[in-house]
Amino acid sequence: MSSGTSLQESTSDDRRLLHYTMKITDRLAAKNFFCNILGMKILRHEEMDSGCSARCNGDFDSPWSKTMVGYGSENSFFVFELNYNYDVQGYNYGCETDPDAEKKFYKGLENKPDDPNKYAIGEDESTKRQEKQ
Repeated sequence: MSSGTSLQESTSDDRRLLHYTMKITDRLAAKNFFCNILGMKILRHEEMDSGCSARCNGDFDSPWSKTMVGYGSENSFFVFELNYNYDVQGYNYGCETDPDAEKKFYKGLENKPDDPNKYAIGEDESTKRQEKQ
């Protein structure tokens, strides 16, 4: 993308990320987060009767849906693809499938955090100070 914010529209010559796929288990909570909190809009929604032969929805043969959300057109903006698999109650994430994943990730990094578990996404210093008091 050209210089500026990540929300800036791209031109036809720019290389850019098209979309990021996320598997979700609660469509209402996801809609609330992406639309009401982040201010994105639902761009399109598709329902599929069976699993995707390219495994777009993971290794599942059940019906699933795909919802694209973003700040603008898929042709110009980065968007999220939210995949919802019917009959799937949850997913294993990161360290849940590999107990040594965190060690492998930090191995070889020059500036390793002393304790990665004490950091939270979106937490700022004022929040940390308030919690300690």
